[in-house]
Amino acid sequence: MDRLNEVSYGLVKANQVLAIEDLNVKGLAKNRKLSKNIADAGWANFVNLLQYKCDWYGREPVKVDRFYLTSKK
Repeated sequence: MDRLNEVSYGLVKANQVLAIEDLNVKGLAKNRKLSKNIADAGWANFVNLLQYKCDWYGREPVKVDRFYLTSKK
């Protein structure tokens, strides 16, 4: 948890706008090879920390739709 706080704080302090992609975490967790790593990563908690800290420091979090072609750009 401490590492998530450190990383989220660094991202929020270094950027004015943070783009957070709305991933289908439940769908990703169905992959047998990746499910343990996805569960261990604490993605939902990390996103909540980012949103909270963005509000606290006056930054703008932007949610990117999961169907937006981010890997193509």
